[in-house]
Amino acid sequence: MIKLKEIVRFDGTNSIEATWVDEQTIGGEIIETVTRCHSYDQYQMAMLEADLGADFSVNTLGCADLISAVNAAKVPHPPIPNPRRAEILARLEKIDAESIRAIRAINIGAGGQFDATKLSALETEAAALRTELASCPVEINP
Repeated sequence: MIKLKEIVRFDGTNSIEATWVDEQTIGGEIIETVTRCHSYDQYQMAMLEADLGADFSVNTLGCADLISAVNAAKVPHPPIPNPRRAEILARLEKIDAESIRAIRAINIGAGGQFDATKLSALETEAAALRTELASCPVEINP
C-alpha cells in the first residue's frame, strides 16, 4: 500500500519535500520502499495539494499546516526587465546611426530630396518609438 511517509518544510528555500512509500508486510515484517520523493518550491503548493489528495484533506503529518506556512512566507516572483524597452532602445540607436549620412549630406549642402525624405521617415518612426517608450514599464511581473 502506497502512503505518505514524510513531509518536510525547508525554511531556507521555503519549499516542501514529500516522500511516499510502498508498505508491504513480508514474514510479519513491514518493508517500506520509497516510490516517490518530490521537492515542491513555494510556487508549486497547488501541485503538492493535488499530489497529496486525501492526505491533504485530513492533514496527514501536518501537511496542510506546512503548506499554509509556505504560502504565508511566499515571496513574489522578481520582476524581469521588459524586453520591449530593450527593442525600442536598440531601434532608436539604429535610427540615429541611419540618420548620420543624411544629416551630414544636408549639412554640407549636398543633400537632396532622398535625404530629406529619409530623415523625415526616420524621425517619424523615432517619435512614435519615444512615445511608446514613455509609457513602457521598465519591468514586468511574470
